[in-house]
Amino acid sequence: MPGEIVIGLVDDHPLVVDGLAEICNLRGGMTVRAKGASAADAMDIARKRDCQVLVVDMNLPGDMCATIRQSAREHLPVSFVVYTGALMDESVEDF
Repeated sequence: MPGEIVIGLVDDHPLVVDGLAEICNLRGGMTVRAKGASAADAMDIARKRDCQVLVVDMNLPGDMCATIRQSAREHLPVSFVVYTGALMDESVEDF
């Protein structure tokens, strides 16, 4: 629908991706267009330019920091929303 935020979801746990997709659908105003399970998938989704926002787990297999830097270097028009389920502050500080 016009005016909706087009989202990509990337997490290596399918249950998390499906849950986030369901929340987006119930909330409205958002369309989930792409799903992935790794940092490489996040970059592929960004390169396709199908999404305005990528919601990604910072603890994905692969180097999420490098993925975001690469996206910036390529001037891809996507915003990253990075989240973690980690309980330890060190993982967030390192990012």
